[in-house]
Amino acid sequence: MPTTPFHIEPFRNCILVTLRGKWDMSTNIQYLAKLSDCLKTRKGRPFHLFVDMRSWQIPNSDTFNQIKAPIKLDRRSQLSETWLEDEATDADHIAEKFF
Repeated sequence: MPTTPFHIEPFRNCILVTLRGKWDMSTNIQYLAKLSDCLKTRKGRPFHLFVDMRSWQIPNSDTFNQIKAPIKLDRRSQLSETWLEDEATDADHIAEKFF
């Protein structure tokens, strides 16, 4: 994996995402921009999203949790989403916020 704490890779009709390490707001913005670019390349073709978030540390800060504007990613062609977690992953608030 490259030095960035995330990796996004299109593979056939899937988008494979790996999240690692502790993030700050800058990392989050970079990730969302790259994910948005990847979703745009799908051009309406159906896809599945697989996210490996083992050992990913979500920052616990008011700045990170209070995003001023809702984030809109074009997921109209998304067929499914799977998260691979470990015992340390605490991503429930993400699921509640976006799904």
